[in-house]
Amino acid sequence: MYLFHFPDWHAYKVGITNSGNDSRLDRHRLAGGRLLELIEVPHRGAAFWVEQEVLNAMMPWPATGLPTDRVISGWTEMWDDSAPINVRLGDYIEAASAITLDRELIEDWKRNRSVPVLPSSDFTLNRGDTVCFTGSGPEKSRAQWKTLAQGVGLRVAGSVTSITSVLVAPPGGSPNAKVVAALSTGVPVISYEVFLAAVEGLK
Repeated sequence: MYLFHFPDWHAYKVGITNSGNDSRLDRHRLAGGRLLELIEVPHRGAAFWVEQEVLNAMMPWPATGLPTDRVISGWTEMWDDSAPINVRLGDYIEAASAITLDRELIEDWKRNRSVPVLPSSDFTLNRGDTVCFTGSGPEKSRAQWKTLAQGVGLRVAGSVTSITSVLVAPPGGSPNAKVVAALSTGVPVISYEVFLAAVEGLK
């Protein structure tokens, strides 16, 4: 787990990287980021929990401006550095280390690796719903999909939580951390095309 500060963008970023792999950290440094903290947790499930806890706490202070405009990888895991809360990843290590993985659920994911998505006839959106994006959508950058969602009165979150209304993901891909969280908490997963159809219904 890492915590970066991007002074030029007035934003912080939390994220997950593989042990011993510095490529993601290097990309953030090249983008002007300053590494503040790096911690190790026992597995990806624990890392995802830490990321989710941090983003839930920082949700009232979303990053705006350049980080989203430049479509930096993982900008949805960023928040404005004017937030009155100081994040320290080390505070989460003890609780994260106590998290265990459901082995039966993991084996089920391995057997069914494609992302299940609802057909458009089974899904509608309401203004005020919270939407989370993962993967790449057709013809638009992640920032443009976020702007589209906010333009029709939806809230955009960087991670899947109990208050997430829907996760938008490309169909047929391998489940990532956000998809895994959606499947395990009952959050519906829809394709970008289904999302676009639902957005049209709100206009």
